[in-house]
Amino acid sequence: MKTPSEHFISIQTKFIILIISSVLLVALVVGGVGVHSSMQVIDNDSRKIMNLTITDEANQLNTKLRTMRQSVEVASASAVDSLQNWQDLRNSLTRLSYLYSIEVIFNRMAENDPSIISYYYQLNPDLCGATDAGIHYTRHPYTQSFQPDPTIDLKAYPSGSPSTEWYYLPSENGKPYWLSPKFNRRLNKYVISYVVPVYKYSHLVGVVGMDLDFTEITRSLDLLKPYSHANAFLLDKNGRMAYHQNMRAGVYYPGVKLGLREVARRIRIQSGKDLLVSYELDGVKKKLTWRSLDNDMKLVLAAPAEEIDAIRNRLVIRCISATLLICIFFVCITISLVGHIIRPLRKLNYSASRIASGDLDIHLIPETNDEVGALTKSFEVTAASLKKYISDVQLLAYRDPLTGVKSKTAYVDEIHRIEALISNKSERFALVLCDLNHLKRINDSLGHEEGDRYITNSCFYICTVFLHSPVYRIGGDEFVIILLGTDYDYRRSLLESFEQGMERAQEHAKSPEEAISIAYGMAEFDPEDPDHYPNYQALFRDADQRMYQKKKAMNGLRSN
Repeated sequence: MKTPSEHFISIQTKFIILIISSVLLVALVVGGVGVHSSMQVIDNDSRKIMNLTITDEANQLNTKLRTMRQSVEVASASAVDSLQNWQDLRNSLTRLSYLYSIEVIFNRMAENDPSIISYYYQLNPDLCGATDAGIHYTRHPYTQSFQPDPTIDLKAYPSGSPSTEWYYLPSENGKPYWLSPKFNRRLNKYVISYVVPVYKYSHLVGVVGMDLDFTEITRSLDLLKPYSHANAFLLDKNGRMAYHQNMRAGVYYPGVKLGLREVARRIRIQSGKDLLVSYELDGVKKKLTWRSLDNDMKLVLAAPAEEIDAIRNRLVIRCISATLLICIFFVCITISLVGHIIRPLRKLNYSASRIASGDLDIHLIPETNDEVGALTKSFEVTAASLKKYISDVQLLAYRDPLTGVKSKTAYVDEIHRIEALISNKSERFALVLCDLNHLKRINDSLGHEEGDRYITNSCFYICTVFLHSPVYRIGGDEFVIILLGTDYDYRRSLLESFEQGMERAQEHAKSPEEAISIAYGMAEFDPEDPDHYPNYQALFRDADQRMYQKKKAMNGLRSN
């Protein structure tokens, strides 16, 4: 054991060194917070790059789609306004004049938009013949002017035919439609179509529509690369692949890999604004975001997570390496300094734990001649004083001054422990409630001194019988015994001995205070009993009732 140094070294000096190390550690923490903040900024920038890129592309595509939709709607409105009565179309001359006026309007709008490759106005076949059923114009691939195509005889196709869904879908449902991208054999191109039904006085006149060259959409998607291995693709409103550089059109995106099912569901039902969803495809971790287009398609932009997080990962690796080196250096210093300072404090802490657990038999020797040494001395003196004080308090508070058994204060504390036994169903025990008979008569006839002697004699007898169980005096003539262990196991025989002892005491009593007469009642708690007591109050109430019945029986026997 070390002896205190003659030279007083202030603990303040030691803690100054510790504080300097702590300041450096705080600098490290602040640096870590800075790195964390930087990482958040980088992550936000990556998310913004992806979202701004796809937002800009979605706006451009929507502009093309809206331009075509507006053109079709203007043509539809003109088709309605140019017609006085839908029945006039049954006249071939009126029909030709009417179609020519719509053709002029259509051509003027379509020529201004190079992405539109065809427009058409198909009349209701009930109003016209097969040769003048409408107008169909297609942009010539070289001259870029619109050339007429033969009209379609709708009566030659059933209503469910894929070749004529552009007509029957809006006409049968009575509302405009964006048709999913599909290959048009007549045009030899993939097209997106917007079709609007034309009504005059609630009667179907025909269907107006335009076709947009799908390559005008996909061409820009192939160039959409905020990261070197990023790719953009389109899903239709049903979740099928409309366009992807590496996947076949028409497949369901969740069908590419089972793990993408939840991602595909989110794409269909949620807005992708400001989102960056992580997923895995063919062993490659990726992140994607998406936007809804005006034709209900989803524009999706995906990129490998490794590329998106590349800058952040490099920053993390550098910061972690630097942090580890600094931490190792300062940990070594801190361990050396703190170990010297903390060792005596740990002993004090251990001693404090022993005191908290009720062990006040501690002996401390100061190891240093500083504040900690002085504190150690004071701690030992305090422990000794506390031990004496607690002993005195317990003697006063937990011992009944007349009988020497445990007092009502100790009994109140014991109730909490018994409640825990009942709640946890952890142990069997019994409660015996005793009440002294004839105490009032002895006090009234012989005085309180004889009454006190009667109480002490009765208490001594109770303690003698229940030798291994705690006895509590909870009132002037009331006692409680908690039977545990062997006393619980032999509780029946103990009560028989209790009865027999009282009979002998009454037979050989030379004075009233020696004629012990005690009424008692016992209640037992067994965790395995399905009808066991739910709480201590019920247990006590049962014991009290049995004690009261015993008292009535004893008083009745005495009167007899």
